[in-house]
Amino acid sequence: MEKIMQGHNSSVSTAGFYEVFYGGVDMSYENREGGAECASESSLRTRAWEVLLVTCFSYFQFKFAEERCRDSFLLSQRIREYYLDESQLNCKKIESSSRRQIMLLILAMTWGMEIALKLVEGKLIFLLNPCHLFTALQLYFLCGKPSKMMHILFQAHVPLIFGAFLAMILPDTDSRVLPLQREIYWVQHMLIWIIPAYLAPLGGVYKIEKAWSWSFLGLSLMQVYHAVVLQGFSVAFLTNLNHMLCAHKMDPFKNLNYRLFGNAYCLLICWLHSGLYTYVFKGLKGVSPEEVREENQSIKTD
Repeated sequence: MEKIMQGHNSSVSTAGFYEVFYGGVDMSYENREGGAECASESSLRTRAWEVLLVTCFSYFQFKFAEERCRDSFLLSQRIREYYLDESQLNCKKIESSSRRQIMLLILAMTWGMEIALKLVEGKLIFLLNPCHLFTALQLYFLCGKPSKMMHILFQAHVPLIFGAFLAMILPDTDSRVLPLQREIYWVQHMLIWIIPAYLAPLGGVYKIEKAWSWSFLGLSLMQVYHAVVLQGFSVAFLTNLNHMLCAHKMDPFKNLNYRLFGNAYCLLICWLHSGLYTYVFKGLKGVSPEEVREENQSIKTD
């Protein structure tokens, strides 16, 4: 009897997990959140060839970028040979920064509300989407101790935040029907986009380096994440994670191999976005209470 009850409780807990994980996903084709019809747009054979091509391309892209990033922050085995002292990491200024603490509070509250809404809807699987990955990374940037690894991750993620900008140009909010759900969508993506520029004036690990090698490094990792992780979960749970199961309804390449085309034009978008992002950085650079305090202190000292 006890074994029967244990088995029953186990099945109930498993069913409850799946219910909150993806039980609320709309499987109708109209919203393109998931479903068999959405998955049927591409065969498993086509997906397998795409994964092979993308992973091979990403590997060579990563090796190309690693050789060039190595001179800056020395990846792989050479990272142990490189030493950054506290002044170069800018630890003291960063950890005492009020702007860092304010952005941490705002971002944590926004993401907490988003997770709570996903839990209520039964759509926790969508937390695998890149916007949530970047939010988690930025929370680490805002509360972690400055280090060489933080700088590498920060530099690699900066070229990729064009995805947040793209999500604001082509918003996917049709399935967001709960109160404040659409507003949180806009706030979260705007925060992802502006936080790197807002932190850049603090210098140290937040100093944005303009180099194609960082774009190649970040894109190679993100391409594999999309092709293998997101597409794997999408097919397994019939859930359209970042449109890896079927194309966005406004995607101009939706009737072709849109995932391969997406990998190709991402390089061009990265270049265009980098030029635009310099203006965002310049605009936010002036809003720096830390720099104002430092200037006042230097005046008094003189």
